[in-house]
Formats: sequence, structure tokens, C-alpha cells
Amino acid sequence: SLFIGAVILAVNFSSEWFVGQVSTNTSYKAFSSEWISADVGLQVGLGGVNITLTGTPVQQLNETINYNEKFTWRLGENYAEEYTKALEKGLPDPVLYLAEKFT
Repeated sequence: SLFIGAVILAVNFSSEWFVGQVSTNTSYKAFSSEWISADVGLQVGLGGVNITLTGTPVQQLNETINYNEKFTWRLGENYAEEYTKALEKGLPDPVLYLAEKFT
């Protein structure tokens, strides 16, 4: 029916099939003993994963901690390659940890 088609279409382009968020104290970078207070968010959709990391407060360790990273798994996209680019980019540990769970 038309309703089912509309739902499938909406879900296909939505990144909010599953949503989660947690406030935590976590390490910020690899090989560092410094910790930050942050909100970590995860949105899983049919097209990929969106991971957010927002410091509480945003300014910590002389940096602005406000990340919003998308990792796609559509046809023709290589998720492992996107993860490798994230490593090269030097994203914080919490973002890399969550992204790694989907490789």
C-alpha cells in the first residue's frame, strides 16, 4: 500500500532508526591520561551511523570538543575505508571506539 511505501522511503533516508545518548567521563585521545566530561550520541539508520561527541562544557583541555561524524554503509561505499580515514583524521577515542563496533 501507499502507507507502507512511504514508511520504507522515510526509514531509508532517516539516520534515526535507533538513537542513544549517554553522559560520561572518558579518555579523549589515545595514549593520554587526561579525561573529559562529555555527551556521546549514536544514531543508527539504514544508511549508516552518526556519532556525536560534545564536551560538557564544550571547552576542555584548551580545545573545543564538538564532533559530529557520519559513517555510511550504502552500496558502493566502503565502511572500513571511512574508519581508516577517521583514524588518519585523529578523531577522539570515544568516536573511534563506537565506529569500530560497526566495522
